[in-house]
Amino acid sequence: MNVVGGVGLVISALYFDVPPNLAANAVWVLIALFNVIRYTTAKRSARRRTSGDTEAVSTE
Repeated sequence: MNVVGGVGLVISALYFDVPPNLAANAVWVLIALFNVIRYTTAKRSARRRTSGDTEAVSTE
C-alpha cells in the first residue's frame, strides 16, 4: 500500500513540478520496495526450509 501511495505522490509531484516533494516520495517508494522484496524473499526461503523437513523427528 505504501508503494502505490508513494507512486501516486511521485506522479503528482512530477505533474506539479515540485522537486523536493518528488525526491522525498521517491525515497519513500524505494524504502517500501526494498522492504516488500526483503519480506517476500524471507517468506520464500522460510517456506523452502520447512518444506524440506519431511523426515521424522527422533524423540530420544
